[in-house]
Amino acid sequence: MLPWLSACYVAATLSAEYGREQALGSESISNEADKCVKCGLCLAVCPTYSLLHVETESPRGRVALMQAVVDAGEAAEGRLAAHLDHCLSCRRCEPACPSGVAYGALMDDMRALRFEQSSLPTRGVGRWLRAMLTGRPFGWAVGLQRILPALGRWGRAVKRWPRGTFSNGMNYVGDESSERPLVLLFPGCVSRHLDTALLDDTEWLLKRLGFRVRRSDELRCCGALHRHAGDGSRAERLETANRAFFERDGVHAVVSIASACAAHLHETNRDVPVFEVSDFIARHLPESGLKPGTLELNVLLHVPCSQQYPGPGSDPLERLLTSIPGVNWHYPESGFGCCGAAGSYMFREPEMAARLLQPLLGEIRAAAVDCVVSTNIGCALHIASGLDDATPVRHPISLLVEALIVRNEG
Repeated sequence: MLPWLSACYVAATLSAEYGREQALGSESISNEADKCVKCGLCLAVCPTYSLLHVETESPRGRVALMQAVVDAGEAAEGRLAAHLDHCLSCRRCEPACPSGVAYGALMDDMRALRFEQSSLPTRGVGRWLRAMLTGRPFGWAVGLQRILPALGRWGRAVKRWPRGTFSNGMNYVGDESSERPLVLLFPGCVSRHLDTALLDDTEWLLKRLGFRVRRSDELRCCGALHRHAGDGSRAERLETANRAFFERDGVHAVVSIASACAAHLHETNRDVPVFEVSDFIARHLPESGLKPGTLELNVLLHVPCSQQYPGPGSDPLERLLTSIPGVNWHYPESGFGCCGAAGSYMFREPEMAARLLQPLLGEIRAAAVDCVVSTNIGCALHIASGLDDATPVRHPISLLVEALIVRNEG
């Protein structure tokens, strides 16, 4: 039996276990899934298929499962649900698909359907995780302290996360005249609490590049975590509020220090340009006249999935690292293409996340690099959870600011 037919067979034989609940979004799921021609070009780029070599752990297999669920009008539970839950939503399959299946949106629709049916794990661990991440600072901090022991190695990574800022003591007010372009610095749920040093360094650098910078506590969450968990109504409220905020006061651009937030904001905001911070800085650094000092570092460059799909890719990161004298960087040669963080995936599917991370950790240890560079805090925390203090995980902007400070002090 052909592998994709096997996936359909699995879905059909499992369907007797499920209670009937017709999904409101079934038509959109069916229409998009029907574009799939089952060619299998997606298999080679799918991290979970590369790890498990099971058809139902591939995009093609999951599309077949979704078609079977929608056609039968039944809820996804048991083994079928597990195969769907294992999807990272990394979207590596989209560029490989000759039929142009919008797999990321398709999976979001499927999760929304399941969310309405209360058959997603996000009704449990995901719900309190999202509430904690998007709540008020005090509640967030209390919640984080309570769950750190349960989070194990992720909790240890959070406790070790660097708090210092390289631009501290190097205050640069800049020209605040209204003639200067206004940049809105989007903090993100996690970064506003764990990466304040990077936010400070980014603000300092943007001002040096000639921009006015605004940071606001009114901005809470981009909505990606909710959207990918199937909570479409909450995601829509957040997305609408963000759009309204961005359109105020003549904002020139929105800049996010997390590639995942930048990717989601870019796809849900068309009126105001949204940039991942490395991309924005790389566009403006050459014309600024700023010259970084020398940092003698051997760096492994990790490019998050959200930086590639649908982000700007690795080119801005290459340009920033190459602009720093003494930095030697290289890409990982092993792994499955995704580190396994994938938003809340590392908490929902810790075993799968750990297995996906292992090859990358092995290469980092063997290469004895001075640091790992990544543009997404979720990926950075996940990678850091498997490393000791001797190998920090840093953002490229923190390296650039350090190099600029080194030159200034020299």
